[in-house]
Amino acid sequence: MAIVDAEANEELGPLVRGSTVNLVDLGTNQLSAVLTWSGSPNVESVAFYLDSAVITVTENGAPWALLGDNGRRNNPNYVPWTAEVGPHTIVAELFDQTNRNGAVLCAVTYTFTIVDGVLTPAPASTVPTPAPNPSPTPLPTPVPTTAVSVPTPSPALRPTPSPTPAPTLGTLPLMLVDASSVPATDLDLVDGAAINLASIGTSKISIRYEHAIVSSELPASVLFNVSGTGAGFTHLEGAAPYTLLGDRKHGRKYIAWSPDAGVYELTVTAFAGTAGNGEVLNKIVTTLTIQDTLSDLPFENQIASLDDQPHGNSDASNSKFNILLLAFLTLPMVATIAIVMVRRRRNQRSSVPEMEWDAAENIANHVAKCQQDDPAGFVASVDHTDFANPARNPDGEWEWDDIA
Repeated sequence: MAIVDAEANEELGPLVRGSTVNLVDLGTNQLSAVLTWSGSPNVESVAFYLDSAVITVTENGAPWALLGDNGRRNNPNYVPWTAEVGPHTIVAELFDQTNRNGAVLCAVTYTFTIVDGVLTPAPASTVPTPAPNPSPTPLPTPVPTTAVSVPTPSPALRPTPSPTPAPTLGTLPLMLVDASSVPATDLDLVDGAAINLASIGTSKISIRYEHAIVSSELPASVLFNVSGTGAGFTHLEGAAPYTLLGDRKHGRKYIAWSPDAGVYELTVTAFAGTAGNGEVLNKIVTTLTIQDTLSDLPFENQIASLDDQPHGNSDASNSKFNILLLAFLTLPMVATIAIVMVRRRRNQRSSVPEMEWDAAENIANHVAKCQQDDPAGFVASVDHTDFANPARNPDGEWEWDDIA
């Protein structure tokens, strides 16, 4: 096992059992410890314990780091441990399957002491001159006394272990977060209901522990543990915001968890001390049911989810909806206007032959009357077609005196 500068991501040297590590020599208190395994069989996961029985982190791939890393195998970015002055113990359990499953290959323990300053050498020991042995003085003969009965001590009472808390119901101090956006967007407090990824519009989520809802005393560290469908994991946070897999960019970018559909158990433990040490301020155990299709929702929620996407462009969605609504309302009006215009055009066209027929009939009757009244003055060669043509006199007003 080696000591690592977690700020520079550089190995500082081997960690020796029983050694004293001086922070002045290292130049930093942001440390980590990395386990190297070259034996057989292959190691698939390593569980680290720091100064207590609480699991600090479970690593499912090399490098096997004390608090995990966020980088790649050949370019790790170690999660720092803020080393405190005093004795410390690191225990690492090696498993042949992921997530602390399978057989334990071995367990290694490293005990060391952290100091911060120049060590003061111990003074040279002085061997005292032994005093001469005094002559033994004979002891007086003891006088028999009445026996005194010694009460039998009562057996020590063992503390009753506290039961494992049952899954918590109701609204919890756990905020569901959309980790696909920068900055990350809060969705809603976890309340035990199913989380449908299709409904919230993203598969990249995180969960933030809101200790302020519980107490004004901030924890020094928060431990997250997820187990259930798919691969489980453990993550320790040493500073706010306390998120499921950590954060970057000063809390603006959350490291995303993309869970498969299924049922998970989430345990969140807040500690008064760093690195999962000290008094337990709060512990939450809850069940997370992850869904990722609209068919998993009730019908009314499926309809609502189409118009209520918390992370889509709501303004664009509203604009599209308004355009569709306006088109739906104006379409019948446009169709009605078109039908009225077509009918009016047909009426205009059908009225022209009727007008020509009426005008021609009137002219014929008038001519016949003129011929009857004045046979001598009647001119039979007059072309009556011109007068009966509506195109020459659209209003249909005829000057019969001129014709006569």
